[in-house]
Amino acid sequence: MIDSSQFISALTSPLLTLWQTIVDNALGIIAAAAVVCIGYLIGHALGWLLSKALEKSKLDENIEKIHLHDALGFIKFHALLGTLLKWYVVSLFIAASVPLISSASLAAMIQGFAFWLPSFLAGVLIFAIALVFAEVVHQHLTNAKTKGLRLVAEGVKIVFIIIGGLIALDQMQVQIQLASNIVLIIVGGFALAIALAVGIGGGLALKDEAHAWLKNLHKK
Repeated sequence: MIDSSQFISALTSPLLTLWQTIVDNALGIIAAAAVVCIGYLIGHALGWLLSKALEKSKLDENIEKIHLHDALGFIKFHALLGTLLKWYVVSLFIAASVPLISSASLAAMIQGFAFWLPSFLAGVLIFAIALVFAEVVHQHLTNAKTKGLRLVAEGVKIVFIIIGGLIALDQMQVQIQLASNIVLIIVGGFALAIALAVGIGGGLALKDEAHAWLKNLHKK
């Protein structure tokens, strides 16, 4: 039978342990926080410079000319790249602050986060590239003269986005084995649909030419 004192102890024990860890490592935590804050300011400055440089180069305007500006929705490419650079720099300073913390468990946790953050940022970049690539493929299929390809353009775009998302999640070290298997089945289905669409569309497109060729052959 669990009494109230045991219940209260179970609730307060982690808090007391955390508080004791903070007290024992106060100077190290303050020093580490200062390093991270400096890193944030430097990262913010570098990210801002990159963003402004890309904006001056008219990156987004050139992307808009080829009708790919909607791939990331309301997010601008120069702003995204600047933000990714900022947080990558911050991750470097977080990793550099780890030796200042004397608590092994707390240092290991912060170090793990510092090593994971670049993987997360890489995953975001991969997904952004996947969105752009999906938009390129969608436009190419939509502009094609074959009617069958136009019908599956939206589906193909969704498949590319899902695949890009899975690759990004894998880069972020998220377990996606089951989702990957499901997507493989979906991709196989869409590949079959595209093959049928191309075959049917191509057959219809060549119907008149084939009829004329058979007619000439019959005359001979």
